[in-house]
Amino acid sequence: MMKRVWKIIGITLGSLLGVVLLVISVALWLVFTPKRLTPIVRQVADKIITAEHEVGQVELTFFSTFPDFGLRAEGLTIVNPMVGAQSDTLLSAPEVVATVDVRAFLRDENLVVKELSLHEAVVNAYLSANGKTNFDVFALPEDTTADEDTTAFVLPFKGLQVDKLSIEARGITLVDEADSLSASLFGTSVAATVGGWDDILLVLSAPDVSATMGGTQYADHLCVSATLPIGVSKREATVVKTNAPIVLSVNEFTLTLSGMVSLGDSIALDTQASLANWQISSLLMLLPSSLTEDLLRDITVDGSVSLNAHVQGMYGDSVMPVVDAEIALSDGMGRYSGLPYTLENVGLVADAHIDLNDSTASRVHIRSLAANTLSSSVEAQGDVSELMGDMLLDLRLKADISLPDIAYFLPETLHADGHVGGNVAAKIRLSDLTAMRLAKGRISGDLRLRDIAVQNDSLSVQLPDTRLGLQIPNPKPSRKQVGWLYAEIQPDSLSLDMTGMLTATLGHASMQVETNDILSSNVLCATVDVASEAVLHAAMDSIEATVLAPRLTAYAAYDTRDTTAIPTLEANLAFADLQAVYTDIHAHLKGSSLAANLSRTKRDKSAPRFSAALATAGVQAEIGSDIAMTTDSLRIEAAARYNSKGNNLLLQWNPRLNISLSNGVAQLPEMLPMPVYIPQITFAYSNKLCEIAQSQIRLGNSDFALSGEVKNIGKWLRKKAVLEGELNFVSEKTDVNELLALFSAEEEEETLTAGETPASPEVASEETEPFLVPKDVDLALNTHIKEARFFDETAHNLKGRIYVRNGILVLEEVGFVCDAARMQLTAMYKTPRRDHIYVGLDYHMLDVDIHELIHLIPQIDSMMPMLRSFKGKAEFHLAAETFTNAKYELKPSTIRGAASLFAKDLVVLDNETFSKISKLLLFNKKTENKIDSISAEMTIYKKEIDVYPLCVSLDNYMVALGGRHNLDMTF
Repeated sequence: MMKRVWKIIGITLGSLLGVVLLVISVALWLVFTPKRLTPIVRQVADKIITAEHEVGQVELTFFSTFPDFGLRAEGLTIVNPMVGAQSDTLLSAPEVVATVDVRAFLRDENLVVKELSLHEAVVNAYLSANGKTNFDVFALPEDTTADEDTTAFVLPFKGLQVDKLSIEARGITLVDEADSLSASLFGTSVAATVGGWDDILLVLSAPDVSATMGGTQYADHLCVSATLPIGVSKREATVVKTNAPIVLSVNEFTLTLSGMVSLGDSIALDTQASLANWQISSLLMLLPSSLTEDLLRDITVDGSVSLNAHVQGMYGDSVMPVVDAEIALSDGMGRYSGLPYTLENVGLVADAHIDLNDSTASRVHIRSLAANTLSSSVEAQGDVSELMGDMLLDLRLKADISLPDIAYFLPETLHADGHVGGNVAAKIRLSDLTAMRLAKGRISGDLRLRDIAVQNDSLSVQLPDTRLGLQIPNPKPSRKQVGWLYAEIQPDSLSLDMTGMLTATLGHASMQVETNDILSSNVLCATVDVASEAVLHAAMDSIEATVLAPRLTAYAAYDTRDTTAIPTLEANLAFADLQAVYTDIHAHLKGSSLAANLSRTKRDKSAPRFSAALATAGVQAEIGSDIAMTTDSLRIEAAARYNSKGNNLLLQWNPRLNISLSNGVAQLPEMLPMPVYIPQITFAYSNKLCEIAQSQIRLGNSDFALSGEVKNIGKWLRKKAVLEGELNFVSEKTDVNELLALFSAEEEEETLTAGETPASPEVASEETEPFLVPKDVDLALNTHIKEARFFDETAHNLKGRIYVRNGILVLEEVGFVCDAARMQLTAMYKTPRRDHIYVGLDYHMLDVDIHELIHLIPQIDSMMPMLRSFKGKAEFHLAAETFTNAKYELKPSTIRGAASLFAKDLVVLDNETFSKISKLLLFNKKTENKIDSISAEMTIYKKEIDVYPLCVSLDNYMVALGGRHNLDMTF
């Protein structure tokens, strides 16, 4: 029943509404006919449009604009010719429809146009170079209520209001000669909805947009759309944000804006902008080719970009707003044609603060940055400040680099494998980074090197696992010159192989390296400190060494601008144990340290200066299977300074030497059949002074100790001073027989080839040079031999002084005691000429056995031949002088001498001569023929020997003897 009631009510109301609409339509058709409306609209257009125009027939619409009434014009054309314009026609629209609010018109006599639409319109806008336009053709009608002219046309409404304007254009063109701009939009729709000054909505849709500026095409058939909800304050000339955001789109790229803009002499901005997932490759295609060809000629980039930005501040000629933005990049990719790398999976999240008013205020905070290429990856965080000036980088990097990935940057002959990973922190100016002034910033790194293998021609390096720490600048430089880089390297093991030259392996070690900035100083300075508790094994050519717990510290300084300057090199090597082999040489050093230094002299930068110091707790050295040497402690300090003006090795290098040795033993079987023991040696040498503090040597049954000093060596070598010195030679025991046997030269027989003859004695003797006493030497040797064994005698307490002075060699009161006699010798040796050598002596013997005397001094037999007929002890004194030639042959004409002999209880030997005398004189043969005493004196002059008269008591006779005999034994 209810359904039927509602059906009847609906049919009734519908019928009534239809009748009313029909009545209204007929009334409007009769009153507002096109003939009546067209003149009215044309008169309104004349008041509003100042340029030449034409309005087609106007009719009233109802059904097409229901529920509002509308006015439809069959055409609208505005013509405004200007020189240079692309067309005389500014606007051409085949159809114009205006929807009118009738109630507002009937109630308030205001014409409210709810929508004014132009269909299939063509617009040609033009701006000349001097700023004139062809679209400045619209004006509001003037207020004529004060002076009403009843004859003129009066608008049939009090006010005009347009709520919405929509244009559907087949084509819109714009030419701006001032900015060299040309644009065209096809198939465009524009809608402007006005809900009041604070509620305006502009909607643009242009599927085909092209634009050029300055000869460069910036848009090529782009699809552009825009939604602009804004509010305008007429009093403050401000564009105010509405509730809805502004949306701008170009092709698939959408930009969303919201906020406030205040227009005036300067523009005040407080807006928010955002974009999401913009594809870089597609975006670059929108840019002009002239820009991308230069900017991205060899670069390929891609990725998805998102942005949220806040722009706040004033925009004017001298002021710019501040921009705070959040930037995100995902799935990024980059490639440069000059490099064989492609950055992949690039991701970035960063916050930027851009202040164009202050070059130091702009900055970027990188929350995360990551990328990888091939087998390598890198991550970064940090800040970049002062973007508009000299940027300050404060970054933290985490990287994992595969060495084969960087092969492009390595020489073709160098092959590297392995990984380098770790963290690096850097704070540095961009200008310092690009100029490699790394010491101006602060850089630190903690890296891990894994499975490193480097091969370069004949060089091979293996690093299985190594930690590398870096610091720039050096926080605690060991020297002022090495304040740039500090690196700490801790290899688990290291292997080095230089084919045919060197192989080395090093166990777990710690290395410290310091360098300076060579780019800024042009002088390379570096220190290296290597310490290992493990073993270093090295082999080079025929050398092989094993070092336990080595510690190496080295420093080098080299001026790259001056290749003639000697570099500075310092090295210190310490180790617990070293064993080395070179061919058949074996060496073993315990607890040793070696320091070496090379630098230039103060006066000459090209002249080198060396110094070295070796200290060891023990040395063992072997050469072959025979030669060997061992010591307990050994210390050697050496220094040399080169002088190019020196004429011999010592003057050229000016050496300084300090040697200290204890408990040394040397075995030289080819030279000595017994070892040489060296309990202690300590001496120092320089060209100014050679000082022997102590030296002890034991050889067989002999021992020697030498001490003293020698001065003025350098000046003596330069012939500017006398060589001065005094030495002390002390021996507890000297076995002369053993020493003579050890050092006696063996006679060698010459092997003559066919046709050769032996050299004559004269020729052979000419090769022997005599000893010439130098005239510029003042040296003294104090000797003290407590026991000396020579021939069958043993001498005790041998003392004396031997010195060379003013070209004279003197043995001064050299005395000793032996079983044969007590002796004292003073001798002089001078060499005024090579073949004219002077020898003088004063020889005194007490309690000497006559036969021993002849054995010790064979020349006595020539001077006193009768002595060989006696037996017993005597006192003998000889003073003589002579000259010899270069062969030490006596010159008889220069012989001068005197001798005396005193003896008691001598026995006359029974020989052939004595037998004849005894028979003649009837000597008693049953007893010894004794002589109570004999006192003989003689002189020698040239070849003659004079025996002064002496008395001899023999048996029952007393004989007076005297006379002269010659050296040729004639009497």
